[in-house]
Amino acid sequence: MIWQGTWEEHDMLETLDESSSSRSGSTWLDAFPWLPAIARAADGVWSSPVELADEETAERLAGVIAELAGERLTHWTIGQILPSLPPDIELSTLDLPTRAANSMSRHGIFTTGELANEFLESLMGWRGIGAGTINGVLARLVQASTSSSPSVMSAGVPTAAEADITFPNDHWLQKVAHDVKRIADWCALIGVDNNALLDLSTLSSAPGGVRDAAERLLAIRLRDIDADARAKSLSAV
Repeated sequence: MIWQGTWEEHDMLETLDESSSSRSGSTWLDAFPWLPAIARAADGVWSSPVELADEETAERLAGVIAELAGERLTHWTIGQILPSLPPDIELSTLDLPTRAANSMSRHGIFTTGELANEFLESLMGWRGIGAGTINGVLARLVQASTSSSPSVMSAGVPTAAEADITFPNDHWLQKVAHDVKRIADWCALIGVDNNALLDLSTLSSAPGGVRDAAERLLAIRLRDIDADARAKSLSAV
């Protein structure tokens, strides 16, 4: 990748690389190592533990971080801005601004991992996305970066315990469920949620990520599904 930012931003990225060996930190500076270079907070709030902030304070600080990033880090990717952001969060669980959520769906972006490689300035160039919307998105992502709440971290797939079924290959089933949900979200977005899930006429115009999900589902063979898991699934019906 060719660096397009300023040397000041380059130095901040080097600091980030040196400071982010752990995905999640105990203080705001651990989660966002670039803060000292651009934040103007003389009270040392950024060095305080994240978990000690009450809900109102955490929300306020998330808004400040979002505004700082929106003003100064437009040449950075979301992953560089939010190095502690887990990659497996479904964006639909984050209560993002409606315009942003719809735009991300149209671009085939449904998880934080898929969003991580997007440059902030490219998001700002999407139709109908203004500074206020971007700040709202960043604030929610900041909160997701600093939260260990299961409700925020969930990928939206029921666990085996919730379904009262035990599968030896839970990870594989979760990936299948993720692909199904991705296609369903796209169909609902364009108003064809009564169509068959793998209707080729619908999927032909879908974003690449949605088409990839459909191809993975179409490629499933019976041998891919554990026989014991199938037996337990059928006995639970």
